Amino acid sequence: MTEIVFLSSLQGYQTSREKAIVERLKADRPDLAVRFLSPEESVPALTKFKLKFGPAAVIDNRLESISGPRYRLQLESYLIHISDPTRLR
Repeated sequence: MTEIVFLSSLQGYQTSREKAIVERLKADRPDLAVRFLSPEESVPALTKFKLKFGPAAVIDNRLESISGPRYRLQLESYLIHISDPTRLR
């Protein structure tokens, strides 16, 4: 199962927007494992990817996007990755 993890901004910016995207993605795509990490929980992952800020999205332990574009743009990007994981590497 593909896992998508949303990392928060350390300052907590856009947290409510990210949570809304996570809930919408869970409803639209129940075949995906979608998680949201709080600012405190995001620190290790941000460090792993050498980021000093967020928000960001990680698909199957690979950094996919930084910042939070619109839901539809994110979904299209995730679907590309899910259908052909090598395309975005």
